[in-house]
Amino acid sequence: MYRAVMASCAVALLAACAGESAPGSSPTLDFQTAASDAVVSALVTLDELPEFWTEVDAADAEFEIELSPECDVFDTDVSFPGAVATEEGPPYNGPGERLATFMTAAFREEQQATDAFDGIDEIIARCQDEFLEAIEETARAEAADRGFDLGVLARVNVDFSEHDFIPLGDQSLAQRVSVEIRVIGIGTDFTLDVIAVRKGRMIGTMTYSDFGELEVAEEEAFARQMTEKLTIADLSLPE
Repeated sequence: MYRAVMASCAVALLAACAGESAPGSSPTLDFQTAASDAVVSALVTLDELPEFWTEVDAADAEFEIELSPECDVFDTDVSFPGAVATEEGPPYNGPGERLATFMTAAFREEQQATDAFDGIDEIIARCQDEFLEAIEETARAEAADRGFDLGVLARVNVDFSEHDFIPLGDQSLAQRVSVEIRVIGIGTDFTLDVIAVRKGRMIGTMTYSDFGELEVAEEEAFARQMTEKLTIADLSLPE
């Protein structure tokens, strides 16, 4: 459950494209239906992941986290303002302790999607401290579950910074969350990358995380797969 919380916090921070989207024409019923289908079809599914990846049980992924209304990115009106439809897939476990998640959104007009994507920097600036605090609290809870006594000698460092990653789609960006827990020289490191991609009127976000080093080639393959599905989904949307 810890990694699901970490992934959800981080992807929400990046996916929460704050600010008002440019007003556009109201979507027709046909477009709403197409958008609902598009966000589902754009999700990377378990059968598209490598062998030994599994779906996380919903009960294991349940969590509660308190966020202020302006940073409550679990509210899709906050996380994807102006989107006609949104969808979030289940978390997936990979070999070792790898975890991946995927989220998609469809917009009526490309300018709305662009405006939403461009608003990412604003919400990072506004909500970063709140998210980092939530992630640190989660890390401390995980450390306790793993038998680390986080007393006065404990050190928990959480960092959120830009991550150098391959360019994808029409727009893309990547951020990295790094968590370091140390108790008298003993501890654990957790790394989580968050990748956001816009292709036309579609936006997709993914997280990829593990304890220790990440599998770079696999992460890039997942991001390319997400981008391909966003491209196909965008083409499916009516003009």
